[in-house]
Amino acid sequence: MSTRPAQRQDITAIYRALSSVIAEQHYLMSAHKPDLPHFSRFLEANLERGYPVLVAEEGRHVVGWCDVYPRGPDVQRHVGRLGMGVVAHFRGRGHGKQLLTEAIAASWRAGFTRLELEVFADNPVAIALYERAGFQREGLHRRVRKDSKGYRDMISMALLAL
Repeated sequence: MSTRPAQRQDITAIYRALSSVIAEQHYLMSAHKPDLPHFSRFLEANLERGYPVLVAEEGRHVVGWCDVYPRGPDVQRHVGRLGMGVVAHFRGRGHGKQLLTEAIAASWRAGFTRLELEVFADNPVAIALYERAGFQREGLHRRVRKDSKGYRDMISMALLAL
């Protein structure tokens, strides 16, 4: 098991991992995988700008990712939006904790002073991971996703640099 900064040649592997997690229809807001060219441009731009993009590997296979990018231009450039996921078969092995720990450190080095994320309220494992890393709950957003099982709530969380 290892975690490292992503490189351009990892984009397709990250896309496969993202697509796998999206297909579960439980952990991410997206219901459909993004268009690969659009996703590639997004990640390439983040890599070029020096924003944190990390991958978790087992052997030579990318099994997870974590990325942080600015919430907006100018007055919100210091706020990083964090997203991450680990392929189902590889969960519970410490990849998420390692990705999150390294992404937080890389975010502070990149100049972010606030990190934000959103997590479904019915995902206690992820919520506990974020809370152990120091994230605090800032709000509950009711009925943000509707699917065949009904509505789901989202919790917004943030971590401030010391």
